[in-house]
Amino acid sequence: MVNVIVFVPSPDQLKYVEGLVRDMQTDEVHIDAVHRFGNPEILNHLDSYDVILARGISYRMIREQYPDKHITHLAFDGTDVLEALLHCRDSFHPQKIGLCLKRDELKPLLPGLCELCHAEIHLYEVVDEKSAYEAVDACQRDGMDAVVSGGTVSDICRKRGIACTYIHVRPATLERAMQEVLNTARTINTERTKTNIIRMILDSSDDAVMAVDETGCVLEANGQAYQLYQLAFLHNW
Repeated sequence: MVNVIVFVPSPDQLKYVEGLVRDMQTDEVHIDAVHRFGNPEILNHLDSYDVILARGISYRMIREQYPDKHITHLAFDGTDVLEALLHCRDSFHPQKIGLCLKRDELKPLLPGLCELCHAEIHLYEVVDEKSAYEAVDACQRDGMDAVVSGGTVSDICRKRGIACTYIHVRPATLERAMQEVLNTARTINTERTKTNIIRMILDSSDDAVMAVDETGCVLEANGQAYQLYQLAFLHNW
């Protein structure tokens, strides 16, 4: 069984993702869907999961804490950002908008986005929780009328009473990311099955059998090889 966890970017998308999970989950792949806000401690308890899907700051925190796990980034695209900016324009009619995210490639597009939104748009870099607070501070200091951002900045803005539009991930983006995660889980399951078969073949042989790599490092050995070559200490390496 391969265990997968999906960090849903917003609570209003949780039911939709749970529906995707019901369709995708199999006997070989178990998928949990959670929304992180209100339960950040879950980031410290991911040892039982083989594949993780997360977005933004959560993704970067998990990647740093679990460098050996399969972690997929749920990245929003330019259409997601544009929809959020237009929603901000129609909701708040701002003259100055603070766009808070890690999207360096948006810099060349700012003049066109400003024209579409009939507002000045200032880009603030956000890569972690510290820079999220710094970005909100800068937006207030620079006189932004409204903010467009991901989850962490939006949460800070709500607490401070700042007009803010959250950048939603479109269903199509979610579905593509979920399919990528499912494909990764299936690959892991296939590799585990191959490993188990090789182990069964090795252990069923009456001869001493070892598998080594090009440097001579022992990758696998059956019980007979351990006894013959006194390899029991390899388990402690």
